[in-house]
Amino acid sequence: MRKGYRATIPPVDTHPGLELTWQENCQSSVDCAVACADRWLASDRSTHLWLPLMVGRERQDSAARQMAFEVAFLTRLQQRLGSAPPPRQALERLADAANTV
Repeated sequence: MRKGYRATIPPVDTHPGLELTWQENCQSSVDCAVACADRWLASDRSTHLWLPLMVGRERQDSAARQMAFEVAFLTRLQQRLGSAPPPRQALERLADAANTV
């Protein structure tokens, strides 16, 4: 049986948080991504959005942590921009795919 580590994207505004299970502890990557997305949203947005996403992703030291960063970054943007959260099942499938990498 595979051991799973839970990582939580905290709720914001009226949008619920999200808890995902990864093959390794990815909470620090998730926290970094949430902070990075929040900083970009609070900025004057003169920097292209892809730049903090790619820089933050590349700073993660494993494939699972890179994917966790991407998921958390994009989820935080979606939460803050007021879109409906993505279906939980789709995110669970994505996390399961990351666990096989």
